[in-house]
Amino acid sequence: MKIKFAAGNPKKIYGFISNINKNDKIALISHIDLDGLTAAKITNEILNAKNIFFLDYSELNEDLISKLKGLKINKVVFTDLNFSNPDIIKGIEKFADILIIDHHLITQDLNSDKTVFINVQGLCTGYLCYYFFSKLKNLDKWDWLVACSNVSDWLFMNNKKWLTKIYSKYNDKFNPDEIKKGKFWDLQHKLSLLIIYFRKDLLKAYSLIKESISDLKIDSYANEIQNAIDELVKKFKKEKQKIYDGYFWEIKSKSGKKQYGLKQIGINKLSFDEPDKTFIIIVKSGKYYKISSRRQDKKYNMAKLMQDLTKGYGVNAGGHVAAAGAVIYAEDLSKFKKRLKGYKYENN
Repeated sequence: MKIKFAAGNPKKIYGFISNINKNDKIALISHIDLDGLTAAKITNEILNAKNIFFLDYSELNEDLISKLKGLKINKVVFTDLNFSNPDIIKGIEKFADILIIDHHLITQDLNSDKTVFINVQGLCTGYLCYYFFSKLKNLDKWDWLVACSNVSDWLFMNNKKWLTKIYSKYNDKFNPDEIKKGKFWDLQHKLSLLIIYFRKDLLKAYSLIKESISDLKIDSYANEIQNAIDELVKKFKKEKQKIYDGYFWEIKSKSGKKQYGLKQIGINKLSFDEPDKTFIIIVKSGKYYKISSRRQDKKYNMAKLMQDLTKGYGVNAGGHVAAAGAVIYAEDLSKFKKRLKGYKYENN
């Protein structure tokens, strides 16, 4: 399969890796979903980084710069994270070299003398890391996890040949028309529920993902979250507000509950049930509101929608055509709602 690069030169990945020495202090930073954890698992087979962090977009801020500087990090690898604010990268560049491997829609090329930026559209980041780093080490033991990452991110049309081979290896059949059936669909779902369960301690979820499928002991965690999501779906159907061509809902959950899980997996379930509707779900998290949007028929571009609705005041916004997210400060919620009410949609 020939990979089309939206930004960067893959040869520079290997140059970055070859320049790492035993005295370097490395930080591996990835996103908080299954693709992010998969990318970290694969990449750390090469890096052996001791400092591993899983961050949401609101955490790509000045505090991160201070934390990395305080740890005396001089090499940073980001996987499955999109930077709408290049100032964060520039801040880290003052004391560290950076490698970014990502697949989200981009607004600018982040390559510089200090940063190697690789971006590929249409493939999940877990697969990209597997593709690049398999040239340095045999990573076949993780092929099942990478396959789950493809399915979880709904990015399986551009590497069907590879997925057909992996599905067959584990006695499953890859059929993109019936992707929501079979061993891999069930497995990626359980893994995503595990990640939601350990949202506040993702290193624990990371450690529970073993090399062999048979060694996974995650059913109890997954079942607890599934029950919570089922309850929230019922709540959504009672409390949802109609917006242009879709629905808006604010999750109001009690402190300590894992109900925020709906914002990831719940919104996916709802949007696949009604693929011709736009879903926007928000949840308060400290001083922020975290926003998720979905539109499975891709009539409207969710990444553009999130950027337009938060332009000028949002902390971060971006993603894909069918699925995107944003983060805003809590005091800006009224601005968001006002723009949402008057937003003029354009066909994708």
